[in-house]
Amino acid sequence: MHQDNYYWNLISPNALTIWVAIDRANKKNGSVDYLIGSHLRLYKHKASYAPGSSQKVKDITQLKKRFKMKSFNLEVGDCLVHHSQIIHGSKKNFSRKSRRGFTIQMMPQSAKVDEKKLKKYQQSLSKQIKIRNI
Repeated sequence: MHQDNYYWNLISPNALTIWVAIDRANKKNGSVDYLIGSHLRLYKHKASYAPGSSQKVKDITQLKKRFKMKSFNLEVGDCLVHHSQIIHGSKKNFSRKSRRGFTIQMMPQSAKVDEKKLKKYQQSLSKQIKIRNI
């Protein structure tokens, strides 16, 4: 589970992601889970070393106790729209069916990036990519 703004490093996190299901998404192949109310701040993350996701929320076990989890099963073409700081993710796909989707990220033209935080994130990402390629 992660927060999109951890990757984006926006100073004002008022941005959103639209996730559109190309395949059905359910409990077996990885429904999309949200921690409701977790969007009010950015939490610490750590490297995930997982393809397609470079970071994960550090203390997720504690946060799952604090916030209610809501899972969404999606049909092809369904979409979810979420705030850039809500904690979200999906569990491992235990089926033989894919769970593909695509995202569109939107932010205001006035959005500003914290360059210092972005550089730190990019360094972490580069390190992970090197480790995965070994």
